[in-house]
Amino acid sequence: MASIQDLPDEVILKVIKYLDINKLVKFGEVSKRMRAISSDQSLWQKINLGQNRPGDHWYPRSNSIIDVPTNFVKMVIENGCQYLSLLYMKLGTPGEPISMTSDEVFCLDRASCLKYLDLTFCEAHILIFEEILASCRSLQKLSMASTLDIQLITSKMIDSICYQNGRTLQTLDLSFCSGLNLESIQKITQNCVGLKNVDLFATGLSIDSINFLVNNLTPEVEKLALGGLPNLKNCLRTL
Repeated sequence: MASIQDLPDEVILKVIKYLDINKLVKFGEVSKRMRAISSDQSLWQKINLGQNRPGDHWYPRSNSIIDVPTNFVKMVIENGCQYLSLLYMKLGTPGEPISMTSDEVFCLDRASCLKYLDLTFCEAHILIFEEILASCRSLQKLSMASTLDIQLITSKMIDSICYQNGRTLQTLDLSFCSGLNLESIQKITQNCVGLKNVDLFATGLSIDSINFLVNNLTPEVEKLALGGLPNLKNCLRTL
């Protein structure tokens, strides 16, 4: 009796395109040949692991955040994923607190193909976020919005966003994130020249940062969110 193993690779590829993520991963464990076929980039263009939630920034963090192993995220990115949503996911060892030990070092071996990256409400060690962003070269949309646990945006993240993706980035959402200073804002405004949507809600920007932002943003910007900034009132008084 004929089996799927007897089919040509291109036929198998067409069949497994209808599998969901979990079944696709299991299919790749059948044999080396099936693993090679299931790694075809056409199968990994769009991966949405995020949980859909009602509302926007104000929806409370769920107690049922889903654990996603970092080696799975590594595989997805290295298989050529262009659209990746990790909304409400927790990256790390399933069932354990977020950590980064010598056994859990997250390292991507090649530049990613990511164009859309949604890390909204995602929980992970800061080094994982830095590594993912460092792999990006052509992001068009990036969200790192946080809520209750304020997400720290490091200078390394800013450099990856601005110097590697500044020419392509159109949407940037850093709402509720901390760590943004005048230098960060200068890099964003000077390098991200194609920005159309910018959300810096509740990021604690200083007066100098806000003034520099509004005076130097590219005219391409269509939407700018600056709510939740205590220093915004002081800036308006000086206008």
